[in-house]
Amino acid sequence: MTPSLDIANAMLAVLSGAALFASTLPAFATDIKGMAPSVSEAPGSKRDQPVRGTGVVKAVDKTQGTVTLAHDPIKSINWPSMTMAFKVKDKTLLDSAKPGARVDFTLEKAGNDDIVTGMK
Repeated sequence: MTPSLDIANAMLAVLSGAALFASTLPAFATDIKGMAPSVSEAPGSKRDQPVRGTGVVKAVDKTQGTVTLAHDPIKSINWPSMTMAFKVKDKTLLDSAKPGARVDFTLEKAGNDDIVTGMK
């Protein structure tokens, strides 16, 4: 085979792969569009019930009034496990929060934010 024929075959393979990939995009977009958003993400939805979770305290910032939690999945709002900083409703909740401690906590909506309203 000549070098120019090798290049032409390589280009044909790349274009064929690109066409195959492009043909899957509409199906992928449909899958994403069909996914139900979590309660906390649904536009116009209101969560009027407190949500309970469990996790490990990673950091406490009494000045900012926040606690960082590595929480387990919260199925009721379709949250996977992750580490997040939350504001607390009452800074006295932070008095007993110690990094490394496993805690049960309660979240409530405050505008667009989720705030910790209970922790033990």
